[in-house]
Amino acid sequence: IENWRITSSIHENLKPNEVFQLAIRKIRTNIADGKLEQEPWSQKIDQNGRQHYRESGRILAYSLMNVLSKSGENFGEDAKAIGFDYATRAVRYGLSGQEAVRAFLFFSNSILNSILSASQSANMMMDDGMVKMIDLVNQFMDQILLALVEHYERLRLEELKKDQ
Repeated sequence: IENWRITSSIHENLKPNEVFQLAIRKIRTNIADGKLEQEPWSQKIDQNGRQHYRESGRILAYSLMNVLSKSGENFGEDAKAIGFDYATRAVRYGLSGQEAVRAFLFFSNSILNSILSASQSANMMMDDGMVKMIDLVNQFMDQILLALVEHYERLRLEELKKDQ
């Protein structure tokens, strides 16, 4: 009964603020370990651009914290805004569509891994609350990714029209 009580609620066990802090640490660790610089897309980006992408990663983590704390209340607008941000940065730094997606996935995967690490550290079982939380995270990330691709394609078309 005690184990069920501990793992039965998203908000009691893995608070959004904790997820946010873990995500930021995970992303910083990946950057410090040189994982970011090993990414082919990252090599196209200057130091200023990398700072912009780090900021995008923080915005992503913060938005996810809000999504989790509100149990997913209508996060579509946040997802679209983040997707637009990633698409705009990708076009600005000359990334291909695939590289833009890889850049997003780098930060997205760091956040998802931090959630899983936090749940393991807390010895949480994969109960309904955890499944719902991971499902909510995936829905949010999927919406961001779809918005990124949509905006990227639109921005690239606009660039092509300008060049003609």
